[in-house]
Amino acid sequence: MFFLFFGILLALFQLLLFYNFYWKRRHLPSGPTPLPIVGNLLELGKKPPGYDIFLKWREEYGPIYTYWVGEQPMVAFTEYSLINETIVKDGDNYTDRDFFQDFYTLARGKNGLVHMEGQAWREHRKFLMNVFRNLGVGKNLLEQKVLSEFSAMCENIDKAIEDCTIGEDMEIISHLDLCVGSIINSLLFGYQFHGEKTEEFVELKKILNEYMYTIGQPSTQFLMSWWPHLIRHLPYFKEIFLEVQRKIMRTYAFFKKQIEEHENDGEYLGDERLDFVSDFMREVKLRDGKEDYDMETLYAHLLDFWIAGQETTTDTLNWGIIHIIHNMNVQDKLHKELDSVIGSNRQITLADKIDLPYSNAVVNEIMRISNVLPQNLARRTVQDINVRGHLLRKGTSIQPLISCVLYDENIFPNSRQFLPERFLSENGTLKRFDEFIPFSIGKRFCAGESLARTELFLIFVNLFNQYEISPPKYSEMPSKQQNFGLSVVPLPYKCQIKKI
Repeated sequence: MFFLFFGILLALFQLLLFYNFYWKRRHLPSGPTPLPIVGNLLELGKKPPGYDIFLKWREEYGPIYTYWVGEQPMVAFTEYSLINETIVKDGDNYTDRDFFQDFYTLARGKNGLVHMEGQAWREHRKFLMNVFRNLGVGKNLLEQKVLSEFSAMCENIDKAIEDCTIGEDMEIISHLDLCVGSIINSLLFGYQFHGEKTEEFVELKKILNEYMYTIGQPSTQFLMSWWPHLIRHLPYFKEIFLEVQRKIMRTYAFFKKQIEEHENDGEYLGDERLDFVSDFMREVKLRDGKEDYDMETLYAHLLDFWIAGQETTTDTLNWGIIHIIHNMNVQDKLHKELDSVIGSNRQITLADKIDLPYSNAVVNEIMRISNVLPQNLARRTVQDINVRGHLLRKGTSIQPLISCVLYDENIFPNSRQFLPERFLSENGTLKRFDEFIPFSIGKRFCAGESLARTELFLIFVNLFNQYEISPPKYSEMPSKQQNFGLSVVPLPYKCQIKKI
């Protein structure tokens, strides 16, 4: 009996080895050997946020390889030429999304634009882009919104400078958070976080930070990638799943309050373009809740927009300040250009961009080196495709690793160093790189790129036209440590802030 039992166990073990090391990998490009169940998550977690291991794997296996998030295979495209010939030139075959669809459907019901696929994605993306265009994105109206919020932020910073002891170290993260959050909220709900409304933002931001941290953890990603219908009921993972749900429901509670106010005042029924919620609610009424134009989808869209519009922009701004503090010579050159071209503390506008090549180079280098999404949002093949001799089956998960392009030593030498001059030509004009793709490329490039670029330039350049930001006197130097998560969030820091 013992030998029979032992024989069965041995056979099952051999079957597991056969499945894990050969069968499940047989139609995929080569890559690092995955462990059963956890895949390559342990390697990804050793040195967060994963940039180094992605580049190491490229050296070992070439520009296209497979790595595993739990039991979910990801085929990585890691060179610009490969991403361009597939995601861009053959873009229609890479429009489906693979970003833990099953998990998010279980956790929140219907999905927003980030997770939509097929005709629903095309229809909603077109509608959303039109709405934001009507609200001023890509136009002077957005510039006015950003500069208005920047002025409000300066008032808060000036007050903080007055209230603190002379020479005291100050924090700036909360000011940048509030500024960007207020811009997003004005587009989504039609009002800014001023006065008493500031506390609303503080609470919402806290929830979003906790949510982003939770879903970025290896244990959560394992749950998201490996049979979430089943795993979410197991003791340890049940609490993780419920925690994610609680965070989502808390953000939805905030959205519900704002949506109910729109319903009560009835202004969304008019023809005036007020905000995104008003336009979407009007569309829900016109379509009678069909074609995914319903309130459940609205909640999902709002969560996606808040995360994409708030987190990545403020993280990039904060990383920019941290790198400036560690490279004060860059700030000296920045101030020199601003003093020469602008010559006053007037607000800098988008019309000034053409005359500020070094300022543009600094902002570009901040976006490149910050690289706040180490793993881009995965796509999925629409049909069988042959890529450089590899037959990728329909439904294969594709990960265009933008981080490998932005840190490619052949394109950006000394890629881990903060060197704005790399974006300047020999005669001092702004230099263009096709490979500079911080917002991804192809048909599913970031829908908020225009908004983010406008915010980053106007806020960052105006900030340094108004203030001098230097290393702290009494606190530790801001850390350049990059944590593992869905996005790369800088650790809290303090600095010296002086009004110019």
